[in-house]
Amino acid sequence: MFLEKASMFLEKASMLLEKASMGMEPHPPPMTTMPLPARLPRHAQRDQARRRVVAEWQAHRQALLAVAHDLEASPAARRVARGALGALSRDSAPTRLGRRCVWTGRGRGVWRRWRLSRLVVRDLAAAGCLPGVSRATW
Repeated sequence: MFLEKASMFLEKASMLLEKASMGMEPHPPPMTTMPLPARLPRHAQRDQARRRVVAEWQAHRQALLAVAHDLEASPAARRVARGALGALSRDSAPTRLGRRCVWTGRGRGVWRRWRLSRLVVRDLAAAGCLPGVSRATW
């Protein structure tokens, strides 16, 4: 009985690892032709560090969540999974990720398509560096 449940858990974990290894990111990388600034602001550096931590622990967190949410698993196994989830770093949770501009670190007015703030999008659009974007004229 225990071996059957363990094999089911391993199957679920392997499926989650396959999904995680497909390269799915929470947000697409910015699509601009201009290079990033040489030194990123503090908020942007912290956001990049959080994204690295979330990507690193995503498969482990998904496997623990699968056990914790599995109603067929024993209560002890679910309790252990919940404890392990609580012991993980807070920055490994994807809910800690916010939308920040990858250039300025600005947290407000960020376009999801490019992960750039409205100010940077305006400057890049005026310079013609964003594909398919032009200034409005009428």
